[in-house]
Amino acid sequence: MLWLNQHKLHLPLWSAYALAFVLGLAFFGLIVSISWHRALATNESAFSLQSAGLKDKIFSNIRIVHNTVDSFASFFDIHPVLSQHEFDIITAPILQKHAYINEIFYAKLQVNEDAAEGRFILDRNLTLAELSELSQTACQFIVSRQNFRQQTMFSIGEDIFNKAIYQDIIKTVLSTDDVAAMVIEQEDDSDKYLLLKTVRQSAPADLKAVGRQVNGDGELLGLVGILVDPAGLLGIIPHQLHTTLIMVNDSYNAGGRKKLYHDMAETGMGERWAAATFSERGVAQFPIYSISMNIDKDVLWSEIDKLPIYISLLIGIGVMLLIIALVRVKDSQAQELKARNLLIQSKVEEQTRELALARDKALEASRIKSDFLASMSHEIRTPLNAIIGMSTLLEESKLTDEKSKYVEVFKNAGDTLLNLVNDILDLSKIEAHQLELEKIEFDVAGVVEEAIDIYALKAEEKGIELLSLVTTDIKRKREGDPARLKQVILNLISNALKFTEQGEIVVYVSHQADHHDEDQLKFSVSDTGIGIPADKCETIFSSFSQADSSITRKYGGTGLGLAICRNLIEMMRGKIQVESEEGKGSVFSFTAHLPVLASGDERGDSFASFMGNKALIAHYNSTSINILSDYLSNYSIETVAINSAVELKSQLAAGTVAQDYDIIMLNSRLADTDLFSFLQQTDITGISHKTILMLHAAELNHHIQAIKNLSVASYLVKPIKQLEMLRHIAYILLGKQGSLPFVVNQDEKIDEDKPLNILLVEDNPDNRLLFNAYLKKYPYTIDEAENGEIAINKFTQGAYDLVFMDVQMPVMDGHTATRQIRQWEAEQNRSPTVIIALTAHAIREEIDKCMAAGCSSHLSKPVKKQVLLQAIKTHL
Repeated sequence: MLWLNQHKLHLPLWSAYALAFVLGLAFFGLIVSISWHRALATNESAFSLQSAGLKDKIFSNIRIVHNTVDSFASFFDIHPVLSQHEFDIITAPILQKHAYINEIFYAKLQVNEDAAEGRFILDRNLTLAELSELSQTACQFIVSRQNFRQQTMFSIGEDIFNKAIYQDIIKTVLSTDDVAAMVIEQEDDSDKYLLLKTVRQSAPADLKAVGRQVNGDGELLGLVGILVDPAGLLGIIPHQLHTTLIMVNDSYNAGGRKKLYHDMAETGMGERWAAATFSERGVAQFPIYSISMNIDKDVLWSEIDKLPIYISLLIGIGVMLLIIALVRVKDSQAQELKARNLLIQSKVEEQTRELALARDKALEASRIKSDFLASMSHEIRTPLNAIIGMSTLLEESKLTDEKSKYVEVFKNAGDTLLNLVNDILDLSKIEAHQLELEKIEFDVAGVVEEAIDIYALKAEEKGIELLSLVTTDIKRKREGDPARLKQVILNLISNALKFTEQGEIVVYVSHQADHHDEDQLKFSVSDTGIGIPADKCETIFSSFSQADSSITRKYGGTGLGLAICRNLIEMMRGKIQVESEEGKGSVFSFTAHLPVLASGDERGDSFASFMGNKALIAHYNSTSINILSDYLSNYSIETVAINSAVELKSQLAAGTVAQDYDIIMLNSRLADTDLFSFLQQTDITGISHKTILMLHAAELNHHIQAIKNLSVASYLVKPIKQLEMLRHIAYILLGKQGSLPFVVNQDEKIDEDKPLNILLVEDNPDNRLLFNAYLKKYPYTIDEAENGEIAINKFTQGAYDLVFMDVQMPVMDGHTATRQIRQWEAEQNRSPTVIIALTAHAIREEIDKCMAAGCSSHLSKPVKKQVLLQAIKTHL
């Protein structure tokens, strides 16, 4: 039944009962059969022992008779003339010892001289084969000696050859030297069997007058015979053993298969019921005849141990009834289950309706939540746009030190509030499973260098060395979401900067040590900050969690960043972990699955090797020296490092720097002095054409004129970017260095651009004021519109190079206004004007709506000045 349920087979009830009955009957038959065979095993073992002994005894007696005939014939051959008395003396012990031998006799061959054939025989020497063809008229075999037990079958002087039943066996025995046998059937069923063997007697001289030679061997012939009672061969037969003896002759006509003995003639034997019959077979094989024996035993029911059989019967019947009862119980359970299922089904349907209603409510709540977050994002970002934008403009103006500090405070507050809004939006999208990662091609080293470049100025302000190392064995071209990868790295760098007061922060990228998949990369951000207690290393990855409640008061932050990072990394099929020691710093590491792309130059440059060149590196930070040495050695450049002005001065004093080194890389800070102070007192004109200065952006602005006066070969703004450094080295070593690559001020470059007509569609007057302030230095004409309806009227009546379109406005929103503008352009056969959406909604769905409405691009509020200028430059 279990099998039927598992295979979902539904049978009628009567079929189940029939199947149960068949299974029960089969088990019943099996267990009864096992018990029956075990009950017979004891009887069968006893039979084997009895039959084996009886068989050995019978076959031994048969062989004794056969051997006696053979031996007696040999004796007559040695003693050709025996009197009756001597014959009796020899044969009496044999008859006495072997009760199954009834008679022993000797018949002498005599030739009939009166018959014509007899006279003919006397004149010739005949072979045994010819003698076997003699007829009873030509010769006689006269019994001359005999000894018997009670009664005799042959009389003295009797011619046994004259009896037809003996002629075939006599002819057979004359033609061979072996013993021949035949069955003599009696009227009282007490059958006997006769054994005969020829005797060849050498004729002495005194007997030649009596007899004649009748064969070629010069011998007179006779026969030795023994009559055997088959019943005597068996002796006393154990109870219930039934024996059958069968003789088989194959060499004469009177032969064939004849039964010697069978003891089943007992009355009443067949009337008793036999539970089983055991049989044993055997054959005594002789040259020209064989005797087979069958021993059978009937095992009566009364002789069997019936207790196990009765027990098995009860067990079998019980099991069969049990199976039927199980079917009945199963049927009852099925009926009960059916009724219960109907009840459950009704309840499930009711609960399903309730769940559907609850789901609809949850979806509605989720939609309301999304709308609320989008609305709050817009409402918060709109004033933030003015706060951050105006603070940027104030920073560019001439302010007192006190006012500059005030501006910096509310600018930092605006940035903090903006980061909080972004984190909440990211977390809500992750929880709603609405965040999807992009799969685009990017340069993993470029993403890392861009990330550290963003925090370079802040690290410089705190006096912290911000470094990156992407191992040279990594293939840089990858597929993934570079923006989200950069977001994770930026968050980890931001945390490191927040909790590090001095030392260094290193971003390290390598292959995962215990992973053979080259698509799996390991990123780590190490710092020399305050560290994290061991019991807090896991909780910091939870939302709104900090390692210590006092952290928030001292350093700020919401605790959302690491929670977002962990979710993003898990979406990249990776894991994040932290190793930290209080007071010594922390190492945040994570893995990410970023498939390798075969397209493009993996190294990202065309400089295979600078074999034979040598570089001098002067830097106070050992980690920076190791990173620079690693980059340069990958291109076969030998490096020598020093960390102090004293060592550098010693090198310059030797006067061989120009000859010993092909490149001199000088950091703006050394272990014991400032590089620019050192350079003011030292002449480097002999090595300036090989010198590359490494300095921060602030130092570049402060010392730009001094750098020009030094006429150095080049300079690098930290953090150092690998490819940029290699290009500068290539310019020096390969003679491709042109004019000094000083940075051109972006504002000065934009001043040279052509005048533009811009339509600014924005309902917030503060934001309109901010845009005008951003662009007041440039030759742009800006028309303003408070909503989409006014924007359409102005657009159809004027000519504009660019439109900035806010999304949420009264009267008519930006999406509707954009669609109507695109429709009007199509009707007028005009080329599409660049429309850049201004949206405070930073989620993907809102951006997609802007693009679907017909916008060329979008900018997320708050819009920073450099981002705005770059957008104008990109689209125009």
